Amino acid sequence: MPMMFGFAEHRRQLLEAEARRFAEEAPPFGAMAAWVVGEYARGQTGPETELEIVLVQETDEPFQR
Repeated sequence: MPMMFGFAEHRRQLLEAEARRFAEEAPPFGAMAAWVVGEYARGQTGPETELEIVLVQETDEPFQR
């Protein structure tokens, strides 16, 4: 299988753009805060890295652990 050099950097840039887009679009839907977690947050970006976000918003639902 051929190696692709620089793909991790390209993937990091794609995830960064998606995180910025999400940050712009989330507040109208009631997002009070958001945290990026997982591999991307730790700076460990690879071909399979996903954008994992913890979203905080006000709700009438009971708190679930």
